[in-house]
Amino acid sequence: MTATAPRFPPGALVSARGREWVVLPSDEDDVLRVRPLTGRDEDATGLFLPLEGHAIKPATFEPPDPTHVRDTAGALLLSSSTAPSTAGGRCTAPR
Repeated sequence: MTATAPRFPPGALVSARGREWVVLPSDEDDVLRVRPLTGRDEDATGLFLPLEGHAIKPATFEPPDPTHVRDTAGALLLSSSTAPSTAGGRCTAPR
């Protein structure tokens, strides 16, 4: 790994190539294995740190806007929309 490339542990959220990623375990020091935040394990790829390490940053997200409070249906929709990212990329339908 290059001295200028930050280390990100598995499970960390990073931003690279214009999108957010979840860091996966890697056996190679110079490759950061990642999958898209909303992707599946099959969508995993590697970022070659000597070339891309300088562009990988911790992911940041805007805080929720309290003026956009919605009803229960909206909350359930939001809850079900996070299912793919929290279930290893597998979509789970709400019951």
